[in-house]
Amino acid sequence: MRHPLFAICAATLLSTAYAAEPFALKSPDFAHKGKLNDKHVYTGFGCTGGNTSPALA
Repeated sequence: MRHPLFAICAATLLSTAYAAEPFALKSPDFAHKGKLNDKHVYTGFGCTGGNTSPALA
């Protein structure tokens, strides 16, 4: 095999992806597929908002 490091990395990535559990993140501050309220928008880079992090569960 010409590239044993590539084979090792590929095997590691594939086994890690297979073993991963589903991940869910919920927040009472915004609806499913909805937009964030202006109070949660970053203030900077031309954006203006409240710069407040939404609650996450």
